[in-house]
Amino acid sequence: MLTVIKFTETCRRYWSGFFIIPIYILMLSGCSVMPSFNESTEPEVAQSSETQETLSMSSQDMLANALLEAENRYVLAKRTMTVEQTEQFENAIRLFNSGNVDDASEALAPLLTGNNVSSAVWVLNGDIALNAGNTKQAVSDFHNALGANPFNYFALNRLGMLYREKGQFTTASNYYKQAVAAWPGFANTYYNAGILHDLYLGEKQTAIAMYENYLALIAVDVATPEKEIRTIERWIADAKRKFSSNNDLKEQ
Repeated sequence: MLTVIKFTETCRRYWSGFFIIPIYILMLSGCSVMPSFNESTEPEVAQSSETQETLSMSSQDMLANALLEAENRYVLAKRTMTVEQTEQFENAIRLFNSGNVDDASEALAPLLTGNNVSSAVWVLNGDIALNAGNTKQAVSDFHNALGANPFNYFALNRLGMLYREKGQFTTASNYYKQAVAAWPGFANTYYNAGILHDLYLGEKQTAIAMYENYLALIAVDVATPEKEIRTIERWIADAKRKFSSNNDLKEQ
């Protein structure tokens, strides 16, 4: 089952030199499954001294900067579209964002001909297919996107979600790893990979690392709601508690 959710400003990234990620994208229902936590076990960070909090934030900022400044292999390998193609593509994006999916598909069609189709075009075509409930076509389009640019972390992230929905967790994890390798600064990959390792694979330590990277990236974005930051902090605290509890059981 597919669920439409709003794509946050934090997760908007460049495809071809300008912001063109749809405001609304299709993500799978499993991504709406959130880790549960016990309200009575809030992290003690809130009780830390001001000095400790400042040091923690400084460390978090350093992590975010390192991730964002890492080499973006997708951008380096992307194909440049002509001015006319860019205008057609932007128009298709606007139509898709406004809910005119059929018109968006029609506007995108001319860009899908020939042997030099942009990787970004394939991703949008895949999103249109997902909107129509055609998962098979979407998977094909995302693979085509990788054929045009193997470092397209948008396509890799979407494939990770789709294969996780199929129950192919190892395959999903591999796509997320490839997405991170393509550009470590894409926050959404860490969010989805964290949920995969936390809720589906039970790998709490890996989940913690993914959540912490995601938190670092959204925390430096002034557009991120404080509620989202606090939610991820609770997920991290909960995963750490469960990881510690599992280790204690193993030692008994």
